Amino acid sequence: MKDATPLKNRTQPLRVTRNLRSEVADRPFFRSIGYSNCWEDPEILQEALQVGSGDVCFSITSGGCNTLDLLRHDPARVVALDFNPNQNHLLRLKIAAFQTLEHGEMLELLGIRESTRRRSLFRKLEVALPGETRDFWEANRVLVERGVMVSGRLERYLLAFGNLMRTIYGGKRIRRFFDCDSLDAQRAFYEKEIDGPLWRVIFDLFFSRAVMSRTKDKEHFRLVDFQDFGKIFRARTEHAFTRIPLRGNYFLALILLGHYLDEDALPAYLTRANFDLMRERVDRIEIVTGEIEQYLVSLADDTFTRFNVSNLFDWIQTPIFIRLHEEIVRTGRNGARMANWNTLLARPIPAEVTQIERLAIGAELLERDRAFLYANLEVGVINK
Repeated sequence: MKDATPLKNRTQPLRVTRNLRSEVADRPFFRSIGYSNCWEDPEILQEALQVGSGDVCFSITSGGCNTLDLLRHDPARVVALDFNPNQNHLLRLKIAAFQTLEHGEMLELLGIRESTRRRSLFRKLEVALPGETRDFWEANRVLVERGVMVSGRLERYLLAFGNLMRTIYGGKRIRRFFDCDSLDAQRAFYEKEIDGPLWRVIFDLFFSRAVMSRTKDKEHFRLVDFQDFGKIFRARTEHAFTRIPLRGNYFLALILLGHYLDEDALPAYLTRANFDLMRERVDRIEIVTGEIEQYLVSLADDTFTRFNVSNLFDWIQTPIFIRLHEEIVRTGRNGARMANWNTLLARPIPAEVTQIERLAIGAELLERDRAFLYANLEVGVINK
């Protein structure tokens, strides 16, 4: 792991980027850790990007999960960028855990296993952290003691919903849902044991625009001109409940059970089977704290072969949205692939950027996405 230097050799002059400055970076949601997990399905991301040996990847840091998961596919390098320095502190902590702890210790530290010694485990790895990151975690000991995987602002919101569901329906009933051995059994369980007026009212209120705007920040939704957030998210949740096997859906397990189902149903990058491989490859990640706009314009042409843009385009105004796609074309090599999710407002790859071919597979992949937070998945290939 190393922090990347933003400026590289260029084949053209550096452009003025003041007008591209993110308009949400100073919002309350980003003052600590907004996301302690990534809520985009890494299996879907890999099908979209097709990362392989030698690829040079750009990835929005977010919770760090998908940046780390890319390493399973043997890229030469992954640049992780976030304008929120705290998200990068989280990624550095996860990387240091791979470098200095044993697998079981890492699961304890992150909050996946019960533990009374997270502070002492942190002491084991803090020597692998740069000073600013070490200072951040020292000032936020409560996040370490709680378990960092459940400490993000979004995670606390989703876990509160799961706790409410267990209170209303009973923890044993919710756990039985995950024991269904077929999609037919899941559908029958959902229709008999969960669905009904109470479920619909609670869900629609909990995921309403008013509540989500307080949880995530209203600026996330400033381009969205409709109100029925709850009904939209409920329809996606019903899709995940009835059309995607729950046994391997660690996203919904974490929300509804308050923990992962078991250690055989973890995010792939955290499994024991992948631990040694991850430990060997985490030093391929370079970390950048800054604005994507300013970072991309500082790079030489043809830098990356893969772009994981997360849901960054949700709140970016149209002129900058187009300009960013132009920079992705310039800094991407011919044949490079990109993927990004949209939470509520579907934003197709702009037609003005003709060098990105929009692939039709996005809709099909989204049907199999194990999370329920996204309305759209854009997948494109650069042709130049």
